[in-house]
Amino acid sequence: FWAEWCKPCKVLEPALVDIARAHPELVAIRRIDAVDWDSAAVARHLTPKGFNLPHLKVFDTSGTLVIERSSETGQLENMISSVRSLVEAEAAKRARSAPVTTQPPVAPAPGIDPAPPSPPSQPARVQPATVVQIAVTTNGFEPANVTVPAGKLVTLRFQRKVEQTCATEVVMEVDGKKIVKDLPLNQLVDLTLTFAKPGIVRYSCAMDMIRGSVTVQ
Repeated sequence: FWAEWCKPCKVLEPALVDIARAHPELVAIRRIDAVDWDSAAVARHLTPKGFNLPHLKVFDTSGTLVIERSSETGQLENMISSVRSLVEAEAAKRARSAPVTTQPPVAPAPGIDPAPPSPPSQPARVQPATVVQIAVTTNGFEPANVTVPAGKLVTLRFQRKVEQTCATEVVMEVDGKKIVKDLPLNQLVDLTLTFAKPGIVRYSCAMDMIRGSVTVQ
């Protein structure tokens, strides 16, 4: 739970994004904009239990609530550390339980010469990517919608041209994989990928306030 006027929220947001980027298989962020303190979201989720902003609810992979707390004065770093420790512990647990398999080398049968090495293959010719320019301005992503071909390499070339904007990074989900790219001011940032099938792929800033879309044909 966050709000545009909440200064600690602006510290917490990039920290959570960094954790999600480091462990995309474990972490997904869902944001609820409190808008103002008289909003329905605040009345339902925060004020009944005396919570403040920013406020976090962390669920494990089974859907069980494991952390719920607001950031008290001077305790924001402790809250971030608690979330990071929880995620890293789960990642380490999964790494320990992952099966490790190795295949022993297969010796040739007696009396049979091993097959000669295959001749080196010619490198595949890589088709150049279609480049599409997208700017971040005071109006948001421009153009708000771009059209690209399906099944071909595409480069979405972003350039943030304004200082004051929510779109300091772009978040997109393609084929079930979440992609997060920082958008430094006045720098070209390329996102190169292939859209497998026709449709509309939407993207946004990290807080889902500024949005754009890609039409795949």
